[in-house]
Amino acid sequence: MDPVKQPSASEDFLTECLIRGSSIEIEWTFSLAGARPPEIIWSPTRRQLMNPLINRFFELCQEKLRPEGCLHWDDISIADFGALADWIMLLRKGSSADEYTYLHYGRGIAGYYSHDMTGKTTADFGGHISQFFNAVYEASRVRREWVLTEHEPPSRVFVFRWRRLIVPLVSEDHDVCGFIVINIPENALRAGLDIVPDPVFVTESDQTIRYSNIAARRDFDGPASTHVGKALDEVLGIRLDIKHSPYEMHEAGEVVDEIGTLNVGSTVSDQFLLTISGFVHEDRSFYIVIVRMPVPELKRTV
Repeated sequence: MDPVKQPSASEDFLTECLIRGSSIEIEWTFSLAGARPPEIIWSPTRRQLMNPLINRFFELCQEKLRPEGCLHWDDISIADFGALADWIMLLRKGSSADEYTYLHYGRGIAGYYSHDMTGKTTADFGGHISQFFNAVYEASRVRREWVLTEHEPPSRVFVFRWRRLIVPLVSEDHDVCGFIVINIPENALRAGLDIVPDPVFVTESDQTIRYSNIAARRDFDGPASTHVGKALDEVLGIRLDIKHSPYEMHEAGEVVDEIGTLNVGSTVSDQFLLTISGFVHEDRSFYIVIVRMPVPELKRTV
């Protein structure tokens, strides 16, 4: 039975709850949106970080603390974090609680999210995600406390969870004026698909693309393209006739081979073999479509 719908909480209310140390209200907000509740850990220990990149960020920030235990805005330079800069966000507080502007948005994060949020604010995400971000940042500002969060993104983002460590930055008058944050996507499947030499697309049941691996981005429209949010037929040039949902294919262990003439870049290429299967991960189901490069014998052997 579906939970009874309740009015969504205001950001001010969620912030006040987090300031008091209660995360139940945030958990309910995520549940209403059909997402797993987030995790929020105030003043996390090194053992709780559970990621080597976050651990290194933690160490670098600790090294920059002034004697009073604060990290100052003027002491921070993204360049000091080296390769970690791809996973770092720098936010500056505006005149109101919903005005946290991204002055730096790491290209690694932008690649996974499929948008560069530099110059935009936390309010631009919309929905329960904006509520969550704004409430956590405001609570961290008031508490003047480091916080580790983990949350599930909306389904359109092919990341199963984001893990971030949020560090408040203070101005010379000791007010919290912004944050430096490391934000790490956790999706072991995505990393595995990137080493597959054949083009691979991950799609929703309606064949909307949620991820394309390095080979797919290379062979279909070039490395600068983004396929996320497009229909698979828009990229490949054909509509796949798949009889069963990805969940049904996963449950039955079904794998379907289909031959099609595909668009590669600006030209129509030879026939390709497409291998289609379904998989389920953490209650989300997808198609995996693998594109095998053209082989003349395919018509006779498949």
